[in-house]
Amino acid sequence: MSDLRPMPRLRRLRKSEEGQALVLAALGMIVLMMMAGLGVDVGYLKYQKQQMQKAADAGALAGATALINYGNTVGQKQVTKAAQSDAAANGYQDGQNGVSVKVNNPPKTSGDPFEGKPEYVEVIVSQVRPTFFMRLAGYNSINVSSRAVATAASSGSGCLYSLAPSGPNTFSIGTVGGSSAQLSSNCGIMVASNSGTALSINSGDTVNTTANIGVVGDCSGSDCQTLLGDGELTQGVAPFTDPLATLPAPSVSGCTYNQTFYNTTAPGGGGYAPVSMQNGTPTGSLTAPTSGDLAGILFFQDRRIQANQSNASYINGSGGAVYTGTLYFPTTGLTYNGARVTDPYELIIGWQLTFLGNTVIANHYGSAPGGVSPIANATLVE
Repeated sequence: MSDLRPMPRLRRLRKSEEGQALVLAALGMIVLMMMAGLGVDVGYLKYQKQQMQKAADAGALAGATALINYGNTVGQKQVTKAAQSDAAANGYQDGQNGVSVKVNNPPKTSGDPFEGKPEYVEVIVSQVRPTFFMRLAGYNSINVSSRAVATAASSGSGCLYSLAPSGPNTFSIGTVGGSSAQLSSNCGIMVASNSGTALSINSGDTVNTTANIGVVGDCSGSDCQTLLGDGELTQGVAPFTDPLATLPAPSVSGCTYNQTFYNTTAPGGGGYAPVSMQNGTPTGSLTAPTSGDLAGILFFQDRRIQANQSNASYINGSGGAVYTGTLYFPTTGLTYNGARVTDPYELIIGWQLTFLGNTVIANHYGSAPGGVSPIANATLVE
């Protein structure tokens, strides 16, 4: 009988070990749940940050675009309004639900490479977001923020624009003197017409470009299939408008304005005539101003002239004349007769454009104001 006495103690030990095991299991489950909960919170906050980043990116681009359209003279007001409006369109409205959309032009983040540079816009979107499982560790909320920087000092890809929204042959490559014509460009070509023959390339004539050709309508001519096959031509692009529409027209009292040729009417209206530089073979060079409101603009046709092709201007570069700057004829046509000289940079904007002879268009903007195209483009840099 005495040999059986220890048994109750063994049973008590086993019950104690089982209890400890249950406690450890419960603690393990709690730890696992906390880890899972932490993962849920982190994933949720990461998602919120990603959404904020989209709003910050959109806001910075909108602010930089406003800087392009209105210039530094408008100060912070228009830049801030544009940036906050696009951030709101992406779900983050400044002052609502604890959201802050801070716009800095120039950027103010200490140590940032763009700090203090006036051609850059910084947008910081932030909001205090609640936590769920992290409350167990004493964190009831976390401040989430995203930041983006965009610049207004980036060159647009296009340098040749025909703006007529309809009609055939609004951008055409023709012939002169029975010789074939060739247009070579290392920057983009944009054709706004929705016509099936908006871009017209006559038989035997060619277009060579290292950039893209975008046509709202279609291309007509033997070279079109070659351009399509090479991936240089895109038909059916989204409609677009004048890339310099917000550029203020000059206010002049005399015949010239800061080296820019302003082609307008006589006082009181009337007397408008197109530019004609076609007699003989002009030589020499004309260069746009490098400072002032119209920096980079060589010819500026008065926008008040009714849109038509009958008032088409003619500029002849076949004799080696160099035209550096922007030839801006937004409501009238322009015929450009071959310049084989590789100009530092040249932009041509017209209601309708016709290219004759052999023309080379370059986009070497090193000599342009700020080293960028007069057609600026907003680009994210951070």
